[in-house]
Amino acid sequence: MKLFTFLLLFAFPFFSFAQDVADNTSLTNNPATKVNATHTNANTTATPTVRPMTAKDLESQVGHLAVGRLHFMTLDICATEDNDSRQMPYVPVTRKEYLLAAKVELTVAKAAIAAAVKTKAPVRPAAVQEAEKKAMIEQLKAVYTGVALEIRMRQYLKNYRTDEQYLQDHIDFETEGVDSAMHLMNDLLAQMSPTELGKPAIVSVPAIDFNGFEDGHTDRMLVRMNPAYSKDGLTK
Repeated sequence: MKLFTFLLLFAFPFFSFAQDVADNTSLTNNPATKVNATHTNANTTATPTVRPMTAKDLESQVGHLAVGRLHFMTLDICATEDNDSRQMPYVPVTRKEYLLAAKVELTVAKAAIAAAVKTKAPVRPAAVQEAEKKAMIEQLKAVYTGVALEIRMRQYLKNYRTDEQYLQDHIDFETEGVDSAMHLMNDLLAQMSPTELGKPAIVSVPAIDFNGFEDGHTDRMLVRMNPAYSKDGLTK
């Protein structure tokens, strides 16, 4: 009797464990159980939420380009390609907007250059200039005669420049780069279609160095704050 009791107490835990394993195996192999388990896992998987790109997200990608008194921002083109423009803190600056702003900058720059040149090349009164011219002619007459005098007089009068003319020559030289860029901008405004002018302005250089839009040569585009982004109360 004691031996039977001992075997019963010793074997029962192993029998219970084996039964649990068998039950679990049965549940695992049951197709209905597998479907339910898969369904449960699918329900518990978190679905990622896509939120609009915010100004803080783009902060590290934003640069700056001054066009006169206007300070445009620059942004990688790829940062705007996959985002709804209504949900973007920035919108592209069009080619037309840039050209008009750049022309204003160049006009101001040219005036500033001309003013600086005038301070270094003052214009004397016309009477003083005329007296100097007559004195030079009299000096030539006193030194040369005949054909030699004619040649030197012709050369002097051909090369003679008033102070006003010298000043304008200097201004034209100093503003040559400004005039060249402005001439190109006027041509683009006159020749480009409205559709072309409405495209984003791809520019990375100051207006005075503008040599055409840089599509395909740089990944930076000019942008400005999007009024609709703030007005509609979108994510900030």
